[in-house]
Order: sequence, then C-alpha cells, then structure tokens
Amino acid sequence: MRQRQARPTFLLALGAFFLAGISSPAAWGQSPAPLYSREQLAQHGLVRAFFTQVQLDPARTRVSDVILDRDLLLIQTSASTLHAIDAETGVTRWTRQVGDPRHPTLRAAVNAKWVAVINGSWIFVLDRNDGRVLWSARSDGAPGAGPALSSQRVYVPALDGKVFAYRIDRIVSPPSEDISVRAARITTGETPILKPEVPVRVVPLVSHSFGAVIIQPILTHEEAGEERVAWGTDRGFLFLGVINRLREEEFPFIYRVDAAGGIVAQPTYLRPDPSRGRNFGMLFVVSGGGFIYAIRERDGKALWRFSVGEPIYEPVAALGEEVFVTSVLGRICCLSVHDGSLKWAAPGCKKFVAASADRIYAVDGLDQLRVLRRDTGVLIDTIDISPLPIRLLNMETDRIYLATPWGLVQCWREQNLEQPIRHQPEPASGDLGQSKEGSQS
Repeated sequence: MRQRQARPTFLLALGAFFLAGISSPAAWGQSPAPLYSREQLAQHGLVRAFFTQVQLDPARTRVSDVILDRDLLLIQTSASTLHAIDAETGVTRWTRQVGDPRHPTLRAAVNAKWVAVINGSWIFVLDRNDGRVLWSARSDGAPGAGPALSSQRVYVPALDGKVFAYRIDRIVSPPSEDISVRAARITTGETPILKPEVPVRVVPLVSHSFGAVIIQPILTHEEAGEERVAWGTDRGFLFLGVINRLREEEFPFIYRVDAAGGIVAQPTYLRPDPSRGRNFGMLFVVSGGGFIYAIRERDGKALWRFSVGEPIYEPVAALGEEVFVTSVLGRICCLSVHDGSLKWAAPGCKKFVAASADRIYAVDGLDQLRVLRRDTGVLIDTIDISPLPIRLLNMETDRIYLATPWGLVQCWREQNLEQPIRHQPEPASGDLGQSKEGSQS
C-alpha cells in the first residue's frame, strides 16, 4: 500500500518540476543577458549610453518589435503592450496596453504626433507624448501588416490587396491645445474632442492593388497638396498610392514596379537632399532573388539595379551617399546611392545594425557584432552579442540598440559621440514632415 501511495506523489512532484522548468526563461533558451561593463565596452571604443528593463511577464510575454522614431524608442511586446522610452536616456515616458493581449498585434507605426497599432482587426491611434488612446475602430478589411501614418491619416493594408486610408486628424483632439481652445473649437462646431471609449466611424479612401499586402507600407512624401504611400504585395509588385488633399475623392496608385523574385522586405525611402545634388526622393526595394532596385519616387523611373547574387530578406540602409545591403548567406555590400556601383563588399554580415561617420556595425551568422571601416569594409573588431538577439536596424542615427526577448534593452554609442549623428536629410521648411521634391530629372 505504501508503494501504491508513493507513486502518484512521485508523479505529481515530477510533473510540478517539469512545469516549473518549461515555464522558466532558461527552459526557452534564455541565458543570463550580461550588462556589458564599461571596461568591456571601452576595449571596443564604445560606451553604454543606457540600459533599461521593460516590465513584462517572462513566462508569457516576449518583446516582438523595437521601433525608433527620432527621440522615441518604442518597445512592443507579444501581449499587445507598448513601452515608449527616451532613445537617448532610456527613461520610460509611458506604457500602454492596447487591445486584447490574446489577439495578434502587428508592428506599430510612429510619427511626430501619433502611434498607430493594429490589434486583431482593430486600429488604435495613440498620442505620441503620453500614450492616450485618441481613436479606435474596426478595420474595413483583414489587416495583413502594420499601418503607416501621415499627419492626417492612418493607412491599413489588407490581405485582399486593398489599402485603407482613414482621415483621423479631424476627429482627434490636438494634444497641444489647452482647455479654452478646445472649448472654443467645440462651440464653433470644429474638431470635437473624442473620448477614447467612443468609436467614431470614418469612411476610408481605398486603393486596390494586386496580391496580399503583407509588408508594412511607408509614407514617402507629404505636403500641403498631397501625400504618397508605398507598399509591396506578395505577387512581387511595389505600388505608390497618392491622395490629393484638395479633392480627397480617391486613392489611386500612380505606378507599380515588378520586382523579380518577389518583394520580401519593407521598402526604404531616402528623402531629397539638395546639398548633395539630389533633388528627388528615392525608393529602394529588395527582392528574394537578390536584386536591389533604386526607383525615383515621384514617377517610378528605374534609376539602377544591382544583383547581390544571394537571397535578400532585410531592408537596405540608405545613408547619405551610400546604400548598405546584407544577404541571407552573409555578405554586406556598400553601393553608391547615385548609380548603384559597388564600393566594397565584406563577408559574414547578415544584418545591418548601425553606422557612424567611420564605422559600420553588422551582425554575422555567429551572433558577433562586426565592426567594419565605413570607407573600405575592412574588419576592425568583433563583439559577442549572442545574449542580445534583438537588434534594431537603425537608419536614423549612429546608436546601437540591442535587446533580449525578456525586455532588457541596451543602447551603445562610440566614446566620442555624445550627441547622435543624424543620417537622414532634414525636411525642407514649409513641408509637413517630408521634403518637397524638385522638378529636375
């Protein structure tokens, strides 16, 4: 009898041990993520600008995305929570649960005013400054990727090839207005204050494209008279849609580009830069067949094409005079932004991470951060970053952002760069977040 009673007790204990083991982070491959000491980083010419721990349940939740927009670093988790932190200091600005954590959450979009995120079939627009939900509504289609944002609209791509453009600036209250100004706007019948719990129906403009839109669109150009958005589909087409802000009657695409091998990554947009003799914006598209296409954004003219000879699954990084592209098998190429000519190529690099004036930082297949000379691609140094598997592709500044799935976020910088280097050209004065394009060919 004692043996019969002991057996279930033993099995229960074994089961409890097993459940405790699989629910622990270590059982899922989590190693103690080191906070690299100042001495360790100093050996590589680096400084840890900050580190922070995002509050989450490591047994159930993971970091799903890290997004950088100017001075805001947005950490997105699998439990549909957004953590907004200062990109230079690591100070948490706000944290917000968005939607239902049981539903999938797509990659968020951020601009100077708002944060937009899709949870399940619902669209949420939040105030960038404090995380308040300003507007929410059910999407008119089945979302296929994260949204895009302009200063007036949120764009939602769908699996049936449609892209919905919801104009929301008229129904969300500008956060900069004080109470008296808001009261005056209500009295005069202008933009009402929207309570987050009251959904407001917005009839969207719709653009029809071919194939499922499963790659997040990007805003390319925005000014007083129009705004333009680019997106790719699973049939290998890149579309550029335009909305005339004066009429606002339709949302057509003005051209499409066919990429051999299919579009497999978000397109990259490089704003006009008259200081470098380039008065037009450029779109860079990569295909699974190993091609990079440079396209003049305003009319779809192909400027050049380059073949890496290997599959590509990462977006290109366009910085000033150079374009950096990495391949799946491990190769990084530095191309001229003007004609696509190869400046140099280096082996072993599978993901671009960041760049300074003199260095390129990229990850190889062994989870080593490779440090290359920017002018030649010669290997300078390597750093083991295997405990930090989430690496932001930073095209905005020189900062290196690394994280663990369990919410430890670190920012590294070079020792002499107390202020970040801004890679992207500044928007022209009078433009709404984007640069006006010249008329030169």
